[in-house]
Amino acid sequence: MTNVNMPEPVKKTRGAEAHGGHRLGSVGRMLPGLTARIVDPDTGAELPLTSTGIVWFRGANVFDGYLRDEQKTRRRSGTVGS
Repeated sequence: MTNVNMPEPVKKTRGAEAHGGHRLGSVGRMLPGLTARIVDPDTGAELPLTSTGIVWFRGANVFDGYLRDEQKTRRRSGTVGS
């Protein structure tokens, strides 16, 4: 999971603006600790936010392989022939 829509927060103090919890048609706010960028699928070049491409995420919740399964990890990364 990378994004989540939350219910609107309760406004507890006068004059303070709360961040909106959700926006219709969105996938929600990115989870804390994540960064993302859009890249061209052929070149890997970074693209503007308004472009179509592949979304690459970086953060603690992005896994680098399969837990205790080195064979699947190697196959996923393309280091094992098929």
